[in-house]
Amino acid sequence: MVKKLIREGYSVKDSCKALGVSRSRYYNFQKQGKITITERMSDMVVLEKIKSIKTEHPSWGYRRVTAWLRHREGFLINHKTVRKIMKEKGLLATQTVHKAKRKASQRKPQAVSPKQIWGIDMTKFIISSIGWVYLVVVLDWYTKKIVGWNLSLRSRSLEWREAMDFALQKEFPEGVRGNELKLVSDNGSQPTATSFMRDMATLGIDMRKRG
Repeated sequence: MVKKLIREGYSVKDSCKALGVSRSRYYNFQKQGKITITERMSDMVVLEKIKSIKTEHPSWGYRRVTAWLRHREGFLINHKTVRKIMKEKGLLATQTVHKAKRKASQRKPQAVSPKQIWGIDMTKFIISSIGWVYLVVVLDWYTKKIVGWNLSLRSRSLEWREAMDFALQKEFPEGVRGNELKLVSDNGSQPTATSFMRDMATLGIDMRKRG
């Protein structure tokens, strides 16, 4: 895009300013034979998406932001590019970011039929002879029925995926893809892990955060 503007008679300074790209970055990219991040996105588009994500999740680092962009937004971008943009704009997790106020208009999604919206959550309790035990539960929001669960001594995204596998094998034996299933979770580390979001995206499950 910068080269195109230059060919049309604009100066490097004005072209970079119009696209929100520093001149030093333009010259570095010029040496490498590339000006844009990918053929599908400009810096400005990515930056606006990152700002939106950071407003909702101020504590997130560049890896989790990258996972969101790739698996929830469908963008083709790597974590190195996201880290560079966030560092240049002061958006890395080490920066002090004020939490955004919740919008009063946010409402909990309503299920109108079974197998439409599921919720996934975890609770923990202690057993004197064992220690802490973690229970992950998948609940159908329409029937209020527990459709899947996993009980484990560990609390990782793997255990959350196993609870989902349990539910999917039981409720969608022919496969879940194409059924427009929505999965609602909190913003904990397990449901926002790269591997978990990638698996849900592969299955065609629309992930939503709890309002």
